[in-house]
Amino acid sequence: MHSPSTVNFSVLVTDTGPQYFSAPVPIDGVAMTNFDGKGTYTRIHFNVLNGVGQTASPTDTDAGFTSNDTGTYTVFPDYTGDLELDTGQVSIFAKFVLAAEGREIHTVAYRQHVPSSVLGCASSSGCELLMQHYSDGTKLLSGTHTTSSEAS
Repeated sequence: MHSPSTVNFSVLVTDTGPQYFSAPVPIDGVAMTNFDGKGTYTRIHFNVLNGVGQTASPTDTDAGFTSNDTGTYTVFPDYTGDLELDTGQVSIFAKFVLAAEGREIHTVAYRQHVPSSVLGCASSSGCELLMQHYSDGTKLLSGTHTTSSEAS
C-alpha cells in the first residue's frame, strides 16, 4: 500500500447514529470505496435508517446507491491512517487500520461536521457532532465494478 496503486474495498457499515438523534438510532449500510493510491478516494453507498433505505442525489441509476462522495486519506508506514469523507452535506473524520497485507480495512469514525443548514444546526459556522461509527472492508478484485456512467 505504500506505492501508488488503485484499490477498491467493499465495506459494511454499522453505526448508532450521531448525537443529533434524541436516542441512538441503528444505521446499517454498504459501500464501495475506491482509493486512488495518491491520497484521494471516491465512494458509493446505500444506508438503512430505522428500517428505511436512505439515498441522496446523485444516485447510481442501476442499483440506487448514492454516488459522488469524495475524500482524502493518508496511510502511515505502520499501515494505520486518517481519512476525511465529504458527502457534500457533511464531513466525517475517521482513523483506519489496514490488515491482511492490505486486503482489509477497519475504520472508526469519531467526528462529524455539519453545515448550519443541516439537521437543525444553529451555528453559522456549522456544528461538530459526536459520533460512533465503524466499518470493515475487504479488497475487491480489480475490474469488478463498473458504474452506469462508465458503462455508457
